Amino acid sequence: MVGFSFMHMSPLALPVVVSALLAQVWLLIGVPWAAYMLWRKQQLRMAALVLLAAIAIPMIILYFIAAITG
Repeated sequence: MVGFSFMHMSPLALPVVVSALLAQVWLLIGVPWAAYMLWRKQQLRMAALVLLAAIAIPMIILYFIAAITG
């Protein structure tokens, strides 16, 4: 009910949904890129790994919460 109310009443609903979708797209690009760079034995900057983890960890938690609650 909270999500339904948020989506239908809040002017911030669209930016929140768009940013969540863009974060997922960024992960779909960033994770293979990081794996490719590591596979080629090129050094990744710590900032790139921190940014990747900063998006990946919350997304993984959200996916697990969604999977558990059904």
